[in-house]
Amino acid sequence: MSRTSGTVPAPKAGPARRWWRAPDPPAAAARGDLVCQGIEVRVGERALVDDVSFTVAAGGWLTVVGPNGAGKTSLLRAVAGLVPHAGSASVGDALLEVLRPAERARLVAFVPQHPVVPPGLRVLDYVLLGRTAHLRPLGAESARDVAIARRVLGALGLDAYAERLLSSLSGGERQRAVIGRALAQESPVLLLDEPTSGLDIAYQQDVLDLVNRLRREEGLTVLATMHDLTLAGAYADQLGLLAEGRIVAIGPPSETLTEANLARITRARIRLLREGGTTVVVHLPPVAGAP
Repeated sequence: MSRTSGTVPAPKAGPARRWWRAPDPPAAAARGDLVCQGIEVRVGERALVDDVSFTVAAGGWLTVVGPNGAGKTSLLRAVAGLVPHAGSASVGDALLEVLRPAERARLVAFVPQHPVVPPGLRVLDYVLLGRTAHLRPLGAESARDVAIARRVLGALGLDAYAERLLSSLSGGERQRAVIGRALAQESPVLLLDEPTSGLDIAYQQDVLDLVNRLRREEGLTVLATMHDLTLAGAYADQLGLLAEGRIVAIGPPSETLTEANLARITRARIRLLREGGTTVVVHLPPVAGAP
């Protein structure tokens, strides 16, 4: 088993547009490190996630990387309580497995890789869905819930799109709205499953810059999965390399992004370069004459 505690680097400064408030119990009492111990997800005899343990310090960012089928999404879904699993996940002193779904949602917000986007929904209404965990059974959103959703849209630069249909947004704008729904939960832990999937490079940077700014300004703890090794290493302060459901290396990007470690999770032809303190993973063309 491997563990890590994230440290917060000094990300680029962004505009100070604060909207966060102290979360309601149990989040207020349990704000702290995200600790996962012995997480296992199985389908029949096959282990999708096999005895995975790690710690992400409050305000830290751990990104899990690995090939398709390595178990990255299953790991996040286990932490979010969306799939049956063994082991435990906790935020501070709150054990997530014993909480009711609404209580768990107040601590952990999950952004899936392929979110379901209901047709005909306004951007504001979609972000308001993040307030569901704070509503009483059969209760409707209050003026305060609407105000929180609008503050989230402002922080994301989407306030001018509040009345537009979600389906009318560009890919990058829609991804920000999806993250906005999660942020409206006001959970201290944010789970991001391939948050830049399908976006061009400018939108990828915009989305990750946004998450990094909110992490710095609001103390969000981030657990993400990504395929792009360079981007993962540029933003996260800890990387976990996953292969066949198991962590094979975990630690700062400068220590985990090595040719020896990457050979354990991929057969791709790569070369590692250092640029401005970031490890750049370069994909190499086939060797001339090679079979």
